[in-house]
Amino acid sequence: MIPTNLVSKHRVVLFGELHGTNEIPSLLATFFQNYPGRFVVCVEIPASEDIEVFLSRTSDGRSGWSKVVAVLRDRGVPVYCVDSDVYVDQVSRELALADNVVKHLGVQTFVLTGDVHASLKSLDFGGVSFKPMGVLLKERGFDVFSVQLTAKKGAFFNGTVQSIAESLAKPGYFDSVVELDFVSAFVR
Repeated sequence: MIPTNLVSKHRVVLFGELHGTNEIPSLLATFFQNYPGRFVVCVEIPASEDIEVFLSRTSDGRSGWSKVVAVLRDRGVPVYCVDSDVYVDQVSRELALADNVVKHLGVQTFVLTGDVHASLKSLDFGGVSFKPMGVLLKERGFDVFSVQLTAKKGAFFNGTVQSIAESLAKPGYFDSVVELDFVSAFVR
């Protein structure tokens, strides 16, 4: 389902996922298990954290990434934590994410993050406008391809279990949208 023929053509690929499902991490784990070539992966986890410790104790939707990280470790793929250690506001967080991704660029770099950060258009949350990491990387001249990983129906966990009553796809904000028919919430 992930457009391998498209992502293989770009140096930086952003996977903007709906946090806290069982199915999206499984889709990513399968993708990375079969993806050819050399690449590195950056994840939206604070840069100072040990990835396995963070994933074992976090109570947000990123905890489902454990299966993805296990596949990457088994393949010997370098995995870097790139989120801000100090969250001041959305603008500074997006700048920190972009800066940290640039520090870890490889021959090809995949970034596993929430769909907000992978957007290729500026966003507005609660009256605050900001440029997401995807916009910032493009503005810096990087060859970026952004994929939204989302669902039509089901549930996800990001702090609490939340229902999906209608499609969360945002065509136009991403180069490609992979929309699963149904997802279930990943709850530890």
